[in-house]
Amino acid sequence: MRFHYPEFELKLVGGLLSAGDLVREVRKSRGETMVQFAAQLGLRHSTISQYEAGNVAPSASVLMNMYRLAVNAGQKARIRALLGESGASLLDKEDAFQVAASKLNAEFQQILADVKTSPAARDRFRKLAVEIIARPSGVPMWLCDLMQIWLRVEDNPEALRQFEEVAHSARLKLANFERQNSAKR
Repeated sequence: MRFHYPEFELKLVGGLLSAGDLVREVRKSRGETMVQFAAQLGLRHSTISQYEAGNVAPSASVLMNMYRLAVNAGQKARIRALLGESGASLLDKEDAFQVAASKLNAEFQQILADVKTSPAARDRFRKLAVEIIARPSGVPMWLCDLMQIWLRVEDNPEALRQFEEVAHSARLKLANFERQNSAKR
């Protein structure tokens, strides 16, 4: 997943050369060629070459995406410094969203495992469904729809069986989402 943030300007610390050195450092620490690293960022390898040579500065959007690929805290701190305060603030918000998505995934899977046999688990799931529907900001629309469907079918055994099939697919999507985002960090 790549993000584009044109609403703030790149603030270079130490000039173009330090940004190029950082691009090279992140790429090499991942053990990737320019072609491989460029593919991870959705760029051409010639663009990576230009960054590393110090001929062109990476945009704020590229740095935001590179932050997810950085392998150590020092690299991440330098990228945050290059982005400035507004860019670092966006990174913090995305990190908080990732933590919330991981927590939701874990809770969702645990509740679905228990909901068939435990009335208490069924009540927890009902509360979670109502909470998701009430505050859908940042929640994928398919998950809101899934919760609404469950609230309508929870007392109908055939409809509940169909829901469980859809829920299984949702668990796979959530796990895949979590894997993809943790791999990009």
